[in-house]
Order: sequence, then C-alpha cells, then structure tokens
Amino acid sequence: MKKMLFRALPLSAALLVLCLCDVMAKGDGGVTVSPVAQDADAANGGVVYALPRTVLRVKLTAQAVVETAGPFYQYSTRLLNLTDVVTQNAVRWSLVSADVETVGVADYSRRFKVSAEGGAAMPTIRLSPDGVLLAANADVCQPSPAPEPRQPEVRFADFSGVPLSQSVLSRTSKAAMADDVAQSIYALRSARVALISGDREASLPDAGALVYALEQISRLERQHVELFAGRRDTVTVVRYVDVVPDYDGANSQIPIRFSETAGFVDALDLTGKPVYVDFEFSDAAKLNALPDGSKQRKSEPLKGLRYCAPGCLAVRVLDRNISLCQKTVLCSQNGQVAELPSGILATHSVVLDPATGALVSISALAKR
Repeated sequence: MKKMLFRALPLSAALLVLCLCDVMAKGDGGVTVSPVAQDADAANGGVVYALPRTVLRVKLTAQAVVETAGPFYQYSTRLLNLTDVVTQNAVRWSLVSADVETVGVADYSRRFKVSAEGGAAMPTIRLSPDGVLLAANADVCQPSPAPEPRQPEVRFADFSGVPLSQSVLSRTSKAAMADDVAQSIYALRSARVALISGDREASLPDAGALVYALEQISRLERQHVELFAGRRDTVTVVRYVDVVPDYDGANSQIPIRFSETAGFVDALDLTGKPVYVDFEFSDAAKLNALPDGSKQRKSEPLKGLRYCAPGCLAVRVLDRNISLCQKTVLCSQNGQVAELPSGILATHSVVLDPATGALVSISALAKR
C-alpha cells in the first residue's frame, strides 16, 4: 500500500504542475497581439496601435544684421570724423548653427491589434494622438510638439525718438541740422569730462547721482551719434524643418534654402543656397530571426507585443559645403520589429520611446 502511495505521489505532482502550467498559459495567452494588414482587421475586438516612423527635426539658427543709415550720414566724416558709417539700409543674413533631434509619426504600415480573449483582462494601452504606442500598463506624459519660437521682427531702426533741441528742429536745411546735432554731441562730451574731472560747477551731491548723470550723457551721445553713423542691430531667428529619412531612398535632402539677403526661403526658391541634410544608415541587424510570415512561424504565430529595435543613423547638416552639425541618432526605419513574450502584458508594464519605438523600460506590476 505504501509503495503504491509513493508511486502515486510523483504522478500527482506532475499532473499538478501540468495543470498549473496550463492555467498560467491560458492566463498569459489571453492577451494577444496580431498584425493589422488592412483596415478591416482593425474593425473590432481590440486596440490598434502603430509603431513610429522616425523624423529628423532640424533646428536652424540664423542671425540677421540689420543696418540702418542715419539721416546725417553724409556729414559724418566732416563733422565727427567717423569712418565706420552705414550709408544705406541693408539686411545681411548668416546661418550660424544647427541641431538635430528625433520625433515620431505613426507608421501605418506597421500596425498591430491588442486583443483579450477567454475572459482575460485587457491591459491599459497609452497611445499618442496619431496612434503610436507609448506604454502598456503605465502612465506616461503625452509627447508635446515643439512650440514654434516667437520670431522677432526684422525691421530697420527708427530715429524719430531721438530727443533733439528746438534749435535743431527749427533749421530749414539738413546740413544746418547736422551741424547743430554735432555741436550737441561735443557739448555732451564736454559735460562728461567736467563731471569726471571734478569741476566744482558740474559737481553732484553724491556718487549715485554722478553715475546716473554719466549714464544719461552716454545714452544721449549714442543716440545723437547714430544719426550720423547709423545703427547695426542683430536679430536671431530660429526655424525648424522636418526630414523623413528613407532607408531605400536618397541619402541627402534639401528641406530649405538660405539667402544672405532674405534669410530662410522655400526649398524650391533658387534665389537661396541649399541647406543639405545628409544621412547614412548603418547596416540593419537581423534582430528579428523569426519575423511574421516565416515558415517557422506558421505553426507558432507571433502573439507578443511588438516594438522596434532601431538602427543607427549618422546625420550631417551642411550649409552648402560647411558643416553645421554632425551627430548619430537612432532611427526606426532601418531597425527591426521585435517581439516581447506573449504573457508580458499580463504581468509587466512597458514603456516605449515615441520617436523610435524602442523599449524604454519594463517593470513588473505590483501584486494585488
């Protein structure tokens, strides 16, 4: 009797293990992920998500030097002995720097449907507004589009606010007005010398008053001198352009052009010089050894969560032949679609990179 009991115990234990494995398999296998080949496949019975297509967002920074000629520039040498004078209005543009970051847009050729069967609980799925999978069983912040920076207005200077005396404004000729303004500049300079040298007639009660007086004299002198020498104002302008690298396409694009007189212009406007975005894909590693549709998978189709294992992309931004930026980023276009274990959605939280579809984190769910 004892022998029979000892023989039955291993058999009972084996049956118990098989039952537990079967229950676990049914619980894990209740949530499946299947590819969506056409819109009809996404009609009912699950949540459809897309993997992202990586976009290169190129940030271009330019500077505009706005040169405004003063109203008395013709008399600048004779009256003030100035040589570096703006003689005509002009805007001179230069492209100073570039940077590249990656963002993602939905790749609707790589869509998948998450379904729950057999009474299994549906996992929490977080999607971007265009349907890119952000996370499963985890709370993440929605990626917000980069705000377009407020662009300063590029315009010529206005000299109407320069305080002029009544004697200057009452002159009937420009030459006479210029002569009076020049005399005012010399008077301001003489006042500065008197204050600095400690002239008793020009003395002030304390150091604070002296500093304030010198600042006001310098401001007035600068405004009056600008009537002769003109002004040069520098304005910084930032522009964003998006480039979608294609693994099977050309490895160089011209998303925008740049003119030294007009700044950023359209890519088709030949008045500007081309701004090139060159990229070079690394060899895509065959990370997904058993992809969908392979002979080995016909008997055992993929059911786990799909994510992207991105490849490297070398990017250069060129102003004609001058390199503005060079860096390496991850790109989903030359990556591979990989699979997590089919039961992962029942036991773990998963977070993906919205720009590349790569895994960011996997963590076990807290037991209830």
